[in-house]
Amino acid sequence: PEKWKGRSYDWVVYAPVAWSAKSIDPVNMNAVGPFEHQRLDSPRYRHWLGTDQYGRDVAAGLVSGARVSLSVGLLSMVLAGLIGLILGSLAGYFGDQGLCLTLAELGIPLAGVCMGLFGTISLLAVPADLFGSEWLKCLALPAYLALWLALSYGCVRLVHQFKWARGSITIPADLLIMRLIEVFQSIPVLLFILSLLALFTTSSLLSIALIIGFVRWTTIARFVRAELLRIRELEYMDSARASGLTHWRILIGHALPNAMTPVLITLAFGVASAILAEASLSFLGIGVPQDTVTWGGLLQSARADVSAWWLALFPGAFIFLTVLSFNLIGEGLRKRDNR
Repeated sequence: PEKWKGRSYDWVVYAPVAWSAKSIDPVNMNAVGPFEHQRLDSPRYRHWLGTDQYGRDVAAGLVSGARVSLSVGLLSMVLAGLIGLILGSLAGYFGDQGLCLTLAELGIPLAGVCMGLFGTISLLAVPADLFGSEWLKCLALPAYLALWLALSYGCVRLVHQFKWARGSITIPADLLIMRLIEVFQSIPVLLFILSLLALFTTSSLLSIALIIGFVRWTTIARFVRAELLRIRELEYMDSARASGLTHWRILIGHALPNAMTPVLITLAFGVASAILAEASLSFLGIGVPQDTVTWGGLLQSARADVSAWWLALFPGAFIFLTVLSFNLIGEGLRKRDNR
């Protein structure tokens, strides 16, 4: 900026990458390589990893793409972890005979969940500008779901006053949830994601993360179920039941905390697979919005010019190293659990 020219200072530290992800260099367009001649006003503005067809700096795009990829991976695994924990714990702890609910406890929460999912899809279709930012939109979704759950709980307490709603019914939780897992796993993941993306008029970082998380919960649920099938037969679980604790208190306070290690391992591997899924969608041009720079988007730009090797090498290397890192974290957690 001009105001710095009139100021006196001893020294200054410049950023190693002088460009932003969306900045366009009009004199170095059409994919200029990192070792090719670049027309620059100063060496400080050199594109160290080259530019793409639009004159955007590849190094800045890799830094910005890391935020997108990690955000998608972590957000999607948070959703997948919640769904997997809830359904896996119901299937593993209660089995086919242990979950008995009244008509009010069964019907009203189901209606609340359906209305919550409908509202969630509707909120995802609303532009983020109406919320102020994408992150405020992220906060609006759990707030909406929490409101519906609170209303459902209040309705259950109210309807319990009537005798007709007190009749209990046994839910084969293990059978129903395992069949649901088999249905999800029978559909190809990429085809399933593409089908869900067709529900939205515009794709965003949040919608991509939620869709990937909605598809990836099955592995977590299977691990939680397997752990709880083992844990519920241990002696300390018999002691907890003999002390008069309710099933829900035993499940949340004693069973689930001891089944979290396999979940953490699965989450580590799941983040890596979610990053690959987002890169695949961006490579196909159907992921996050086109103005958002991602690793998969940089790989897609390499298709237009096969001689621009840096557009394929550097994003591919970043994807490889990130996925390898999360896989190593998961492998380390697995070895620690086996000791």
